[in-house]
Amino acid sequence: MTVGLCCVSSLLNNELQDGMRTTSTTTASLLAFAVSAHATSYEINNYCTYNVSLTLSNATATEPALTLNSGLAFITDIVGKGNSVGITKEPGDYWDANGKKGIFGTSTVDGTLWWDLATGNSNGGPLDPQSINVTSSGPKADSCGHVTDYSGGVKNCPDDGHVALVVNLCSNN
Repeated sequence: MTVGLCCVSSLLNNELQDGMRTTSTTTASLLAFAVSAHATSYEINNYCTYNVSLTLSNATATEPALTLNSGLAFITDIVGKGNSVGITKEPGDYWDANGKKGIFGTSTVDGTLWWDLATGNSNGGPLDPQSINVTSSGPKADSCGHVTDYSGGVKNCPDDGHVALVVNLCSNN
């Protein structure tokens, strides 16, 4: 599976770089624009004060867990169907039947983008009591729907190659 990782220096704080002050909103917006300009994609922003674990899989493979450090973002294109990202506090929680996990699933099939955010079991979300949300952008604002918790249901929209889904972990921070 091909994945892209883009490290944002800081999503939580303003940063001083070469004498220029950039804000987290500007940094995240530019990254989202850069990715969405060439393909349908998703971005996971870790606003939590702790690191989280991401387990990426598709119909043919499951990758070893990645650590997404606090304040960083993970960005990749959405290609094909049956893609998922397991979101946990600890890498082992993804495979633990009792581990708290969130599952962000995506598919793009026949010109339609499908996505969902759910918990992997009845033990609650991995970030509880912190919040999570998913927003979308593209040809129009909220072009593919949004959710503010794990019970939003499956969403879909036309996939014109310019839709960006943004998952914000601990978005209430």
